[in-house]
Amino acid sequence: MIELSRVPDQEMWSISFGGDCANVAIYCARLGLETHFMSATGQDPYSASMRAFLTAEGVCDDLLLVHHDRLPGLYAIQTDASGERTFTYWRDSSAARGFHEVEGSAQALQNASEADVFYLSGITLSLFDRNYRAQIAELARSVRARGGHVAFDGNYRARGWADPAAAREAVASMAGHCSIALPTFDDERALHGDTHEDQAIRRWHDAGVDLVVLKVGAEGAVVSSKDGTAERVPIAQPRDAYDTTGAGDSFNAGFLSAYLAGATALEAAAAGNRLAGEVVMHPGAIIPAEAMPV
Repeated sequence: MIELSRVPDQEMWSISFGGDCANVAIYCARLGLETHFMSATGQDPYSASMRAFLTAEGVCDDLLLVHHDRLPGLYAIQTDASGERTFTYWRDSSAARGFHEVEGSAQALQNASEADVFYLSGITLSLFDRNYRAQIAELARSVRARGGHVAFDGNYRARGWADPAAAREAVASMAGHCSIALPTFDDERALHGDTHEDQAIRRWHDAGVDLVVLKVGAEGAVVSSKDGTAERVPIAQPRDAYDTTGAGDSFNAGFLSAYLAGATALEAAAAGNRLAGEVVMHPGAIIPAEAMPV
């Protein structure tokens, strides 16, 4: 989507690009993974700039289709004194929502089934109806059946759903196809009413997820394997956040990149914390490449 964020200390707005899965794709590409982003843009100048932005970051655009009748979605970021962000969205008729209408979408899904890792989020599910979500679930099933990973961040945004029950149904239908869950406890609490981290972790494991990495904000993350115990991975260097936009997405990318490179889950969670800790010190979802932690 097109991202609007306030220029620091000025009554001006800057334009960039972002979106939860796109953010993960960009950070994974920066961290050395071969990354393909599957979605749809329009054929307008902003869409052309969006595609150029992604490819300049090293993200492959072979699964990024063009919708001839729709435009990109748009969101604006506002932050409070503690850096906590809120979003205003304009995306009801975005090109991404019309992905399934575009010629070539079925082939894109088929090509994506060959991936080693398929990453998606609750926001992905909120874009489509039940029938198309079933096709996405089949894609996830295919990837996992081939021995690949399906990584999922519940990423609950209430405005994207008719009601919480619809979101719970959609997430539950996907959870059984996932090998790695990367939820945020605040989202789990909002959607399910959880009062303790163990409730969220157990629900994901009960659905069939092997590895659960629960993000708990400034406290870091809790890592739980299906047959093991949960272990907390604190943030090594706490930060006074400037803008928390993209914090969870960058954590996911840092975790997945390290884990796929052979790190243990605990080591990978620490890598996720490091990247997210730097991201919250900058405005917007994507920080300058030179600010990436070593």
